[in-house]
Amino acid sequence: MRSAIFAIFVIAIAISLSYSAFVLERLTISVSVDEKGVSTVQEKAELLLTTPASTERYKSPLVKHDLATWREITGLTELRHHISGANVEMRGIRVRPQPPWRCNDFEGTCHAAILIDYVVYPLYANGTILPNTGLFFAERFKPRTTRFTLNTKAITVGISESGDLVLDKITNLTISIPQNSQNIYVQPLPQNEGKLTGAQAFFWSNAILPKFEFSYEVEESLESEVLEFFNSAQLSLQGALLGAQGLALIVILIVIVSSYVYLNFVKGKNKER
Repeated sequence: MRSAIFAIFVIAIAISLSYSAFVLERLTISVSVDEKGVSTVQEKAELLLTTPASTERYKSPLVKHDLATWREITGLTELRHHISGANVEMRGIRVRPQPPWRCNDFEGTCHAAILIDYVVYPLYANGTILPNTGLFFAERFKPRTTRFTLNTKAITVGISESGDLVLDKITNLTISIPQNSQNIYVQPLPQNEGKLTGAQAFFWSNAILPKFEFSYEVEESLESEVLEFFNSAQLSLQGALLGAQGLALIVILIVIVSSYVYLNFVKGKNKER
């Protein structure tokens, strides 16, 4: 009985030591939004490898580059997407472990980083963005102007008892928006508020964000609106021709064109007489 308890104790210590060999020093979440509201996200998890064994394990060529494997190796639950997959579509997910640096042979430690890249899209139906989807909700309230509002519930960091976002002392959040953004509204103010005039990147760290709000507007040029209209018309025509009524539409178009050509031909003959 005692030997079994001792064995369990030794295993527990070994597991604890292996997990503590990886320490999360800093987590940086960077979001860059384009003029269509599509968000490119990069999460950078900076690690301290506290033993030579953990460094060798980190550098092992047998390690798969997926989050589940890295969570299992490090025991760090924060190696995950911090943008919720609800009401968004994630594409191009990449996990890129960086080579260790600043290694101290005397202490047996190294520093390392794992980058997690992905793109967040809103959901579409028949080529149209579905309401209240994506990291930023899009509302076209003027012919050429779209308002984008941050879906704060999609950011899955710490949450206070009152439901506010909480960034701990090792977590940074940066949001970058298009240079031509107008009527920017941010509450609470970011920690780089002194640079807000003309700035398009906003930063928070080690803070509680009560009733967090972030919105801005983008006005399209007249040229872009015209181009979008013709692209939409082209897609609608293609959809109609390839749909269930497509053959009938093609026949009708042939009849119309043929009738026009025939009438012009007859009209020309009558003039010759």
